[in-house]
Formats: sequence, C-alpha cells, structure tokens
Amino acid sequence: MMKTLVEEMLPARFLANYAVYLQTCAHLELTVWHIVLLARNEDTETDQYLAGHLNLRISAYQLRKALREVVPLCPPHLGLRVCNLANKVNDGYENRNTAAHGAWHVDRRTERLHVEHYLKRGKAPKVQFFHITEPFNQKQIDGAVEEADRLLRSAVDIRAELHKWRMRRGEALKTMISRQLSGPEVASPQEPYRGWIETLDRKFRRKDSVSSFWNIGHPIRLGSRLQ
Repeated sequence: MMKTLVEEMLPARFLANYAVYLQTCAHLELTVWHIVLLARNEDTETDQYLAGHLNLRISAYQLRKALREVVPLCPPHLGLRVCNLANKVNDGYENRNTAAHGAWHVDRRTERLHVEHYLKRGKAPKVQFFHITEPFNQKQIDGAVEEADRLLRSAVDIRAELHKWRMRRGEALKTMISRQLSGPEVASPQEPYRGWIETLDRKFRRKDSVSSFWNIGHPIRLGSRLQ
C-alpha cells in the first residue's frame, strides 16, 4: 500500500504517538462515563434511562460536569481521587480537543511540528474564539502521552475500586434484608422478596468484568440494553 498524504506530511514516530494518545483519551472518556454511572448507581437495564446515559456519554462537557458532581456520592477515600481526576480531566480538555481536532503539519523552515486549530470559550452572547498555531517538540508530545496514560491508569483503578465498593454495599443491603425477613414476625420470610434479592445479585455481582459493563452494539436504538 502506498503512503497516504498524511504519512508523507508527518513523521512516523509522531503518527504512532498520536494514535496512542487518541486511543488513550478515548478510553479515558469511556472510563469516566463508567465511573459516573457506578457512583450514581444508575439503572443500566431499562429503556427509561438509556437515552440519558447515551446523551451523557456523547457530551464531553456534560461528562466532565457529571464527574465533578458524583464526588459526594463516593466514599471519602475514593471521593478525593475522583475530585483530583475531575480537575485534571477538566484542565486538560482544551489540549485533548486541540490534539484530536487540530491539523498537524511540519514547518519546513524550522522542521518543527505545528498544530492549527480553533477553540471556543464562553457562552452566548459572550463567546470568544481562539486561533491556535502552536509549535511542539518531541519532548512535549512524549509528555502529553505519558500524562494521558497516567490519567487513564488512575481512572481505571478508581473504576475498579468503585465497583468493589458498590458490590460490598449490595451485599450489606442483601444481608440486612435477609435478617429483617427471617424474624418470627414474618410467616414466609424469603418468598415474597426473592425476586428483589435476585435482582440485587444481578446488579452487584455481574459475571463480566467492570470494563465490559456497557458494551453497546451498533446502531444504538431504544429497545437495546446497556450490558
């Protein structure tokens, strides 16, 4: 296969770094979405909530806002980490946006990489637009990839810890219900609530890993499920 025009324009090392960076950022957004749904303990089984979950997933602004809002819903040891993650994700948004949507090229006079992009800040009627034409060196690019990787690793770890916390809370709730229902005042303790307890089992003890909680088929349509 012959080289594409972009391959002729940009160094191979940069293109490899760029691919890693974009995929790291994509997985970061997905993991942040998982964290928000876990912290909210959202229903991911019914159509009633599906559209709301997907609208959140495809809006970078709403996703960053939601990550801040779920901090109080987390246990203290995780809340601090989620808060720190939210700050870093928010602070780095314009960099990620520029990297993903900017047009990269090499200035042949200086042999330096440049990116050209436009950013918007503020809301109507006080919207401001900014034109970015920044030079970058390899050290800056390597640093951006490393920082994105650190954020993703932190987010994945938080997601796993949050999932464990939710499972423990589910087990505690099941135990409390079982104890209440096993008292002498209840003639048939388990039968009327068996469906409820089984639902808790499904909700807090899925067989699949947390990383595959919400695999969504294409095309997305109401009537499908967030698995």
